Amino acid sequence: MVCRVTDLSPRRGRQVVVAGRELAVFLVDGEVRVYDGLCPHLQGPLGEGYIEDGCLECPWHAWRFDLRTGTGIVNKSLKLRAYEARIDNGNIVVDL
Repeated sequence: MVCRVTDLSPRRGRQVVVAGRELAVFLVDGEVRVYDGLCPHLQGPLGEGYIEDGCLECPWHAWRFDLRTGTGIVNKSLKLRAYEARIDNGNIVVDL
């Protein structure tokens, strides 16, 4: 378990550390999305980023990633590593 669904809001994520890994957790249209928590640009905390128009925006330098696929918007060669996640009794559970 990484957090509760109630810990998330529609436009903001949450940065968590699980088993020594930084993860960024989001709730998008009722579905959980979990990615590596550090931006591939300069390691900004993606879980502290903003969600707008289906994209995650890094809080440090505004790099944007598609929240459905993890693919970079400007630099499509950058892709966030995704983790399988599910909601179980209001808890978000991630398979590492």
